[in-house]
Amino acid sequence: MYLGNGPPRRRTGSNPIRVLILLVLIGAGLYLLTVEPEIVQERFRATPTATRTAETYAADAATYYMDGDLDKAIQAYEEAIRHDPTVLGYYIELTRLLVFESRYDEALDYADTALFVEPDNPAAMAVRAMAMDWKSNALSDEGLENEADDMLREALSEVNRAVEQDPSSAVGFAYQAEILFDLGSYDMADEAIETALLIDKENLDVQRIAGYVAEFRGYRETAVEHYKKAIELHPKLAMLYHALGRTYIGSGEIDLAVDSLETAIALDSDNPEYLYWLGYAYFTIGERDFAADYFEQAVEIRPEYPAAHCQLGLIYYQQRNWEGAIPELETGVEGYGDLLTYRNAFCYYTLGLSYFYVGQCEDAYPLFDQVLEAVPNNAPAEEGIRLCNEAESQQPVEEESTITPEN
Repeated sequence: MYLGNGPPRRRTGSNPIRVLILLVLIGAGLYLLTVEPEIVQERFRATPTATRTAETYAADAATYYMDGDLDKAIQAYEEAIRHDPTVLGYYIELTRLLVFESRYDEALDYADTALFVEPDNPAAMAVRAMAMDWKSNALSDEGLENEADDMLREALSEVNRAVEQDPSSAVGFAYQAEILFDLGSYDMADEAIETALLIDKENLDVQRIAGYVAEFRGYRETAVEHYKKAIELHPKLAMLYHALGRTYIGSGEIDLAVDSLETAIALDSDNPEYLYWLGYAYFTIGERDFAADYFEQAVEIRPEYPAAHCQLGLIYYQQRNWEGAIPELETGVEGYGDLLTYRNAFCYYTLGLSYFYVGQCEDAYPLFDQVLEAVPNNAPAEEGIRLCNEAESQQPVEEESTITPEN
């Protein structure tokens, strides 16, 4: 089933210099292995101590990955490639882990290199499509909607080619489902993930993406089942516990959410997303002190994290601490900029209301107007305008009463 339009464009978001270096390494490796094998043999005979091979680094990488240490797994795969740059499987595994770590440009470089060597390799095409999909979401978060949409559609074209080349690839269909879902083609995403599950239910990415599709379709019980199965397959991958905890929050099962998110943090304590969501779990049940503590930890790690600043500012606002709320909310609004949506509108109108309570309606009005432009009929923004109008209508009357008009 081919769903895209036109051939994929190569090297999207990649670094040509890094790709060139990788290609040189591959060429040198192929030369030594095929043209001058005696050089390789002589090198090993001349070494008095055991020399590490690419296979041993790859084995280490797999072990680190199952231990949940993605940074070390990435480093080990990079070493494996340096020792034998001709094995495409190393590039494919490395690309996937770099995506999990949000290192999208590096991931695309390795995927592009694999495809330069073997242009029709379906596994390389599939993981490249995955990298483009995740990067497109990051571009969208930055407000680069056109670039994000172009990349997402290119990802679809790439993954379609992958499943055409290898219709037995469960991972290929799973990545296709993820991309289709992000494009808003929900029925097609359902079909693709069902195909992936029929091919291989024991694949981690298949279960992870099945959970993702079910979670954001609103089928939270089904999502929990898939995320739990993914955790069975990889008990130490923090991102799975994060997804499970996020789903539990959506279903109101906060105790279970806290347990899952605490596990995620225990596995990856430096990830601000996990700290944010644990804070949000506590916030939903009114535990503001616990929530504030985790939001503060999140912004310590990622100072520009607008969602955490906004939630922290909202807590201060609810405590009537306007002076404390304003700088947090200002940082959050500055971080979002013009990316005002239904979900983050509270940050803008809460800042406006905080300005009202400290007597700065001149700063509040633009925020209320911005909210109403993006989210028409927003009640808090309309109330903020009413309060400021009322306050300002009273102030001039008091001033005029002390002035005697000149005749």
